[in-house]
Amino acid sequence: MKELKLIEGRNTGFPNAIKALRDNGSDLFTFDMDDNRTYLSVTIPVHKYFV
Repeated sequence: MKELKLIEGRNTGFPNAIKALRDNGSDLFTFDMDDNRTYLSVTIPVHKYFV
């Protein structure tokens, strides 16, 4: 998400990412993590226009 310039390097820009997705009419991202916190996955859905 940092490379897409949606958030800052310290993950302080989540409000910016949420605003950009809402302004675009996109669904919000989701997080997935296992109970041991060995991974974190972020899913940004494809905009409905492109589906």
